[in-house]
Amino acid sequence: MSRSALAGWDDTASRRAWASARWTPPERVRRLLTPGGVWMVTTPLTGRLPEERHRIGLTPEEVAVATEGWAEGAWYDLEPNGVRCFVLRAGSGH
Repeated sequence: MSRSALAGWDDTASRRAWASARWTPPERVRRLLTPGGVWMVTTPLTGRLPEERHRIGLTPEEVAVATEGWAEGAWYDLEPNGVRCFVLRAGSGH
């Protein structure tokens, strides 16, 4: 079996990886996606965490930077006062 070269991914998901590694630069993920591909990210937000756990969440400023430049975007709260899921779609000419 040989490994085939892919043109890109149709979708990818990250669970809490954004905050723990201060996230993969969104531009890099966008380049890896096929046109119209989706990046789904679940992460806690600092405003919903106790002070001692802020390091694992994203600040509003980090969310703004990470969600900028996508063709489409939406977010969903998965738990009351818990993690948020961001669904970001790459444009056709990203």
